[in-house]
Amino acid sequence: MQWIAYFIWGAVAVCAGVLIISYFYLRYIAQHPPVPEGLSVADKQAQVLPFDEKRWRLLLSRTPFNDEDIANSVTERIDWAKSVFGVDPEWFQGGDVAMFPCLSFHNAVGDSIDFIRQRLNENPQLRLYVVKPAGIVLTESAYEASVVLCFAAPVVYAGKSAWRYWPVNVCWEWGYEPEQMQCRQIIYVAQHSGCEVIGTELDIADIYFLLESKLIPEPLYTISPDPTLDTPEEQWDAVALANAGEPVPGQSESTLSAADLQERLKLAGWNIS
Repeated sequence: MQWIAYFIWGAVAVCAGVLIISYFYLRYIAQHPPVPEGLSVADKQAQVLPFDEKRWRLLLSRTPFNDEDIANSVTERIDWAKSVFGVDPEWFQGGDVAMFPCLSFHNAVGDSIDFIRQRLNENPQLRLYVVKPAGIVLTESAYEASVVLCFAAPVVYAGKSAWRYWPVNVCWEWGYEPEQMQCRQIIYVAQHSGCEVIGTELDIADIYFLLESKLIPEPLYTISPDPTLDTPEEQWDAVALANAGEPVPGQSESTLSAADLQERLKLAGWNIS
């Protein structure tokens, strides 16, 4: 009787092993499906990854480009959007994904100096949009009071000019004094670097889209659709918000003082007078 028990347990173990091996094999096949020979790695990936045509149309609708300007394959479209506009490739797969990676200047305002200097070296037409909700006064008594920052610079492709955008993850928000001060400092850096600082207003819903980098709101495109045109008229005095730095409750040890920030601006060769 004992050998029967061993036989049964042995059979169970073999079956369990086969099931485990089959599971991992099928999982591997699902993640790495066979593709026809002769295709490039990029084309193989394009066959696997979904591509949201509506998002592609949305991107094109906010640029001067059309399908004739760009190659037809999904892979080339994704590569083009990333290289020209910095669009995250995963955004084209759909889902709750940011269109652009945010510039991470949180508790790192000094990094904005390096970013601005690099962008100005590439194109002196750099600008900083300082965006607040339309009709909202920036006071602590207004709950919806907020300011979102977004850099923009011209790009050229196929003889046409458009704007590339860089949303910033630091914002002026009601009740958060340390982040408010960092937002003011970034505006101060942009002001003294020679970067254009433009105060504009958007609907509060568009503000949140921009803050989360889900997409660039259409009004931000329409106020200046062509980089070759003049600077759009300011809707509010954003430079008045600029501040080199003041101590505020709750700020991090890595927060730059006014003296530290101004010294870094001097080292960058910018005039702070």
